[in-house]
Amino acid sequence: MPYINTSLIKKISLSFIIIIILVSIFTALPRLVLSKDLSKKNLDNLEIEKILALKYCDSLEKKIFYGLENESLLKYEYFFSSLPIKNIIDEKKTLDELKLNVKELCSYEITGKSQKEFEQFFSKFNINLAKN
Repeated sequence: MPYINTSLIKKISLSFIIIIILVSIFTALPRLVLSKDLSKKNLDNLEIEKILALKYCDSLEKKIFYGLENESLLKYEYFFSSLPIKNIIDEKKTLDELKLNVKELCSYEITGKSQKEFEQFFSKFNINLAKN
């Protein structure tokens, strides 16, 4: 009968278990949209619709505005305070592009109340730009 090294089998088994645990941890972690895609160095290179879509998806996934549905000023500041844009935006085109980006990035749809909020936010954003 061949000699079986139990110490070696234990080491291989332990290594295999550790690898399985590590792979499980890395695949189970949720996607961190804000930290990966919205870092300061990337903001300047993205279109406004993409930035807003990333923030929108991030806010839904992290439930940032859960229970704060009527806090439009807070939402406006979250979405528009750090935008690297100095030109007035085309509200209809931007909203259409935002809706497409949100659907592509996180499979959500902007409809109803959220759509009306963004229409108001775009209008307010353009008014604020015109004042400056």
